Amino acid sequence: MVQHASKYLVFQALTMGASLITFPLITRLFSPEGYGNFALANTTIAFVVALSKCGLSTAFARNYPAYVPKDRYSLYASSFWSQTFTASALTAAYVLGISATRDLVGDELADLLLLIAPLCVFKSLEVLLLGFFRSEERIGAYNMSALAFRLGSAFGGIGTAYFAGSGVKGFFIGMMALEGFLVFSLVLARKSLFSPAAISFSLSRKLFRYGAPLIIFELASLIVSMGDRYQIKYYLGAEPLGIYSAGYNLSMYVQQMLTAPLWMAIFPIYTRIFEEEGKEATTEFLQACLKYYFLLAIPLFAGVCGYASDIILILAGGRYSGAASVVPFVLGATLLHGAYHIVSAGLYLKNKTNIIAIFTFFSAFLNLTMNIYLIPRYGFIGAAYS
Repeated sequence: MVQHASKYLVFQALTMGASLITFPLITRLFSPEGYGNFALANTTIAFVVALSKCGLSTAFARNYPAYVPKDRYSLYASSFWSQTFTASALTAAYVLGISATRDLVGDELADLLLLIAPLCVFKSLEVLLLGFFRSEERIGAYNMSALAFRLGSAFGGIGTAYFAGSGVKGFFIGMMALEGFLVFSLVLARKSLFSPAAISFSLSRKLFRYGAPLIIFELASLIVSMGDRYQIKYYLGAEPLGIYSAGYNLSMYVQQMLTAPLWMAIFPIYTRIFEEEGKEATTEFLQACLKYYFLLAIPLFAGVCGYASDIILILAGGRYSGAASVVPFVLGATLLHGAYHIVSAGLYLKNKTNIIAIFTFFSAFLNLTMNIYLIPRYGFIGAAYS
C-alpha cells in the first residue's frame, strides 16, 4: 500500500504545487464576490457529476479482478457507454431545470450555470477514464493523465479569464476547452476497447445495481462538504461565500494530499487481497492502514492550524484574511473523515453500498439543518462549525 500510495503521492505533491500557484492567481483574479460565484459554479458541477457518474467508476473497479482478462472488452465497453449515456441524459435534465428556473436563479447566474453544462459531461467521463488506469494499477499513466487534467483546465481557465478579460465565464470556457480535448484524447487512445458491439446489457445492469446506492452516498457527501455554499449565498451573499470558500479550499488541498493517495491505492489492493487471500488477510491489511493514517493525520492537522493565518495571507491576500478561522474546523473534520476509506471497506466488498448511502444521507440532512440555525447567527463560521 505504501509503495502504491507513494506513487500517487507524487501526483498529489505536483497537484498541491500547482494549487499553490493557481490558488493565489484565482483569488487575485476575482474579487471575493466573483470568487463566491466561481465556488458556486464549481459546487454545481460537482453535484451534477455525482449524479451523472452513477457510481460506475467504483463498480468498474470492484468488478475488474473478476472480469479481466476473461471478459475485458465487455467490461470496458459496458462501463464507457453506460457512463456516456447517463452523463448526457442527466446534464440535459440539468439544462432544462436551470432554464425553467431562470427567473428564480437570476439571469447572470443562470447564464453561468448553463455555460458549464458540457463540462459536467467531460468531468463524468474523466472520472471513469482515470478509474481505468487506477484499476489496472498503471499508476504512472494515472498520474500523468490526472495532472494533465488538473493543470490544463486550471491554466486554460486562468489564461482565458486574464487575457480575454471575461471573468468567471472566461475561466470556465478555457477550462471546458482543455477538458474536452483531454477526454477525447484518452477515448481515442483506447477506442478498440469501446466497441459498441461488446456492450453487455446484463453487465451494465449489474454495474448500475452496484453503483446506484453510491449516487445517494456521493450526493449526500457533497451536501455535507459543499451544500453550505448555497446556504451561505442565500443568507449572507457572494462576498462572505468567497471568503469561506477560500479557507475551505485550502483545507481540502491539505486533506487531499493525505487521503487521495490512500483512496487511490487502497481500493484496488484490498479488493485483490480479499479475492485472492480472504477476509483475515484483508482485515490485517486494513488495521495497519488505519494506524499509520492517524500517525500522519494528527501532526499534519496541528501544523497547518498553527500557521493558517500566515498561509491564507501569503496565498490568498489580505482580502481573504477571515478565511483562516475556517481552517481548523474544516481540516479537522475532513481528516477524520479520511478514515472512511478504510473503515468502509467491508461494506464495499460485501456489496452493501446501500448502508453507506443511508448513513451519509442522514449526515447530510443533519448538516443542512444545523446550517439553517448556525449561519444566520454566526455567519460563515457557522457552516464550519456544522
